Amino acid sequence: MVEIRLKILITGASGYIGSHLARHLSDNTAHSLVQIDLAGQEDLPYGVIRALDLGDKVSLKALFEMESLDAVIHLAALGNI
Repeated sequence: MVEIRLKILITGASGYIGSHLARHLSDNTAHSLVQIDLAGQEDLPYGVIRALDLGDKVSLKALFEMESLDAVIHLAALGNI
């Protein structure tokens, strides 16, 4: 059986759902994770969360050009609106 390895971008990665999803994927799959969150950089056992504002189109475009992504899981949201 062939193991599929994807490079997955997770937005909102330091939030409750994003952090649990990243941990699950890291512990149970061979997928490579790119994690971003507006909250800032945080070193975790399952990767590094990069600080990035999804409203910053220049930085977001640079991220997509730098990383060869297979999938995006969008979990970012602002709770103070």
